[in-house]
Formats: sequence, structure tokens, C-alpha cells
Amino acid sequence: MSVELVRDMLNYERIIAEGSSQTMVSGDIVIDEMNPEIDKILNVDGEVTLMEATVLEDKVLVDGRMSFKILYASKGENSVVKIQKADTNFKQYVQAPMAVPNMTCKVMSSIETLEYEMLSDKKLKVNAVVTLKTVVYQKCEVETIVDIKGQDLQTQKDTMKVCEFVSEDTSKVIVKGNLELPQDKGEFANILKLSAHVHKKDLLIQDGKLVVNACVLSRVLFETTKDQLICQDVDIAFTNEIMIENLKPNMKCDVSFRITDIDYKVLENEAGERQNLEIQISLDVNVKTYNDRLIERTIDAFTSSSRFEFVRENIGSIGYYNEGVDSQTIKERITIDDDLDGIRDIIYVDAKPILTETKIVEDKVICDGVVSICAVYRAEKEEDELVSYSEEIPFKSTVSIDGAKIDMIEDAIVNLEYLSFDKASQREMDVKVIVEVSAKLYNKMMFDIIKNVEEVDIEDSIKNMPSLVLYVVQPNDTIWKIAKKYCTSMEDIIKINDLDNPDLIMPGMKLLIPKKGFMK
Repeated sequence: MSVELVRDMLNYERIIAEGSSQTMVSGDIVIDEMNPEIDKILNVDGEVTLMEATVLEDKVLVDGRMSFKILYASKGENSVVKIQKADTNFKQYVQAPMAVPNMTCKVMSSIETLEYEMLSDKKLKVNAVVTLKTVVYQKCEVETIVDIKGQDLQTQKDTMKVCEFVSEDTSKVIVKGNLELPQDKGEFANILKLSAHVHKKDLLIQDGKLVVNACVLSRVLFETTKDQLICQDVDIAFTNEIMIENLKPNMKCDVSFRITDIDYKVLENEAGERQNLEIQISLDVNVKTYNDRLIERTIDAFTSSSRFEFVRENIGSIGYYNEGVDSQTIKERITIDDDLDGIRDIIYVDAKPILTETKIVEDKVICDGVVSICAVYRAEKEEDELVSYSEEIPFKSTVSIDGAKIDMIEDAIVNLEYLSFDKASQREMDVKVIVEVSAKLYNKMMFDIIKNVEEVDIEDSIKNMPSLVLYVVQPNDTIWKIAKKYCTSMEDIIKINDLDNPDLIMPGMKLLIPKKGFMK
């Protein structure tokens, strides 16, 4: 019998491999000639920047930069707090079985340990153990049969939901902002640290265009000509329009940001004072577009003289579901240890939020974390002694995402949004921190596609069956299965047996099965 097969193309994304690796990154921090020698190390910190990831055969090559930073008390009669930094580039392979070039990947990094060794009062060696985790994705296209057409066909249909991968686009953006120093603070002497992250994201999805409105929060740590350490935030708003072919308002966009470069320039005002800081931040905006598509398809068919075997293949895919944000304000009164001298005045406080555990429950992503606080203060008993004190403050964040389920994949990050501190007493300081947790969820999906439809002849016993057959319903029987078994129509079975509810047939029930064409 001649039938026509109707085909459609599906695009999807799947995870090919996941891998992790650790590497030791070492660097020497040499104090600038203009800076005083080290009397005491107050704090050592590090930050990983992932510059490029290249998928190779069965592995991923990660190019990164480790930025080391030390906070130290200087030698001399009037000890001051100084910061010195140094960068070390590194390369590391992460095993990813079945990966091949031209696939895409995502890389996450974390610092496991950070140790240092003093080599002299102007030099120290720093060693960091960095963990790299990679996920390799493949963009796939597959053909599936969605319908079968022909004469005398009885068909059974269903609806399949697929999170279809539409496209991936990247746009480069340059964001500029300014920081003006008040007159009473003096002038910029040294810019010690510049960090940035994107927040306050808002998306407008239009036909063929995505409008991204967001802010870059830049945190600047600098030294003034009055020997003050100041940390100040600059929030820079930006808008980026990305043209995306085939984008529709009902589609979903997974947008991520990567800071690629941070640059600055100290400018003089009209009076010749170095009180203006011009900041320029370069970032990549990556957009993955997905479409939740409902496909009506034929999943079974037969005629009065033929049956059809549907050849299926199971496909595993991953698709963006949704995301959410939660902000937590943490207020803590920190009491320093009894064996330390009391506080005369606080010089500097740094805060770093870290997520320690994330889990998905119904409609929520719950994140546990700590804010690592490092405070430097001048002791009340020894006027020139600088003391460093560290403490971890726990926090819990709940990100609400309607429809979140335990079997989804989560991707959560935390950023520091605000930090303030004040001396409460000689042995206490008040710290206020605002952290923002962003969580994305991805669906792991299995769906079957129909690769082929093959015609199968029916048995002679069915071809030569009498006009009516008495059939006893078996467990798991449906009217469709019975009709297909005898190559007759569901409508004829329902009509001759006067079935009010054809979906409700019980094992042991007796039904009359008319031969095809018997009912007029």
C-alpha cells in the first residue's frame, strides 16, 4: 500500500561530557620599588579569570589568569596598609570524553587552597590550587516523521513537547563610567583593585531583536594621597540590542555575561588635581535562544489490510527553563578574639561571598553560603600595630522559580552588592553586607523520534475473519489496540457495543468486533 510520510526537522542541544581537573598555579609577588617593605602579611587573596576555553578531541583546553593580591603592613615607624598584586597566566586540560572540536563548552572555576611563603621582605611566593569544571555541549539536528497519509488509514496521534534550540549569538559591549573623588579625600594615588559584575538584568524579547538592559557594578579599591584606603562602588547602566534571526516574543533567551577586560585612566580636573577616574569595561553578552515547541504527530497507524511498525529512537536533550534572583541583607556584629588587641580604628574590610551548597526543591532553589570577612584595624594599645581578623558569616538564600523540580540542573552564582562597616566598641565591629544570588534552571529531557515507518502484512486469520468476532478484553487493552489487532475501526467497535465511555473497558468484558466494512 502506498503511504506518504510527512517529516520535520528538530534542533536541540545535548550534554556530551562533564569533567573536572585541578591545577597548581604559582606566582611571585614582588613589592614595587616605590612601596615600603613587608612587616606583616595581613591577608592573601586570589581571583580566577577564565579567558578562553577551546574544545579539542576528548578534552577542553582552558586558558586562564590567576590574580594574586596581598594586604600587608609596612615596615617603619608609621606602619601603613599596602596592597600588592600580581597576575599569573595558566593553561590546563580538562578531560571530556567524546568531545570534538567545534562543540561549545562552559567552564566554572573555584580556588580550593591558597598558601604563601615569604622569600624576603620584598617578595613572597603564592601557590593556589584551582578546580576547573567543564560541561561540553553539542548542537544537534535530527529528522523525525510526524505524520503518515494514505487511503483507509486509521491513525493514533499524540503531542510531543520539545525545548528546541534555536540559535546562539554573542555581542561585544563596552561600558564606560566615572568616579569622582570628593575634595576632602585628597587625590587618587594608586588604583589597587578593580572588579566588576553584571546585575539588574532585564530582557525585552521582540521579533528578530533582543534588548538587554542591565548594570555593571564596578568595585574600586584605591589609595589616596592622604594614605587612606577607600573602596567605592560605581553602578553603570547599559543597553545592548542584539539582532537574532527567527527570534519571537514567545521564545526564551538564556543570557550570560563575561567580563573580558577592565581598564581605567586617572584624569585631572581643571585645577590639575587627580580626582577623576574613568572606567572602561569590555564584556561579551552571550545569548542562547530556545523555543518550547508542541508537535502533533502520528504515533501508530493501520489499514484494513496492513499494519505499520514505527521505528523509534530516544533522544536526550537539555534546555533552558527559567531563572530567578534573591537578595539577602546580612547584618552582623563581629567580636574579635580575646587574645587580640582591641580596635582603635578600622582601616579596611573586605567581604567575599561563597556558595557552599545548592539544592532544588519544589518551586525553589535553596542556596547555603558564607561571607568571608577580612578586617584590618589599628590596635588601641600599640598605635602603630595593624591587626588582621577574619570570620565567616553564614547565610541562606531562597530563589523562587515557579515549576522548579528536583531533577533539573541548577546553575547558581553569588555576588557582593553592598558592604559597609563601623566600629561598635573596642572589641566589636558592625558589618552590613548585601549579597545577590542568581539561579538558572535547565531541563533534562528525553523524547522519542520516529525514524521510519515500515509496512507489515496482517495474518491470514485476520484477513479471513468472520463478519463478527466475540472478544474478551485483556489487561491493558484499549479500543485502539483491539481495533488495530483486527484491522477494523474504533468507531465501529464503539457503535456496535453501544459504549458510552470507550476509555473505560475492563478485563473480562466481552465485545463484538465487526470486520472492516461490516458496519454500514
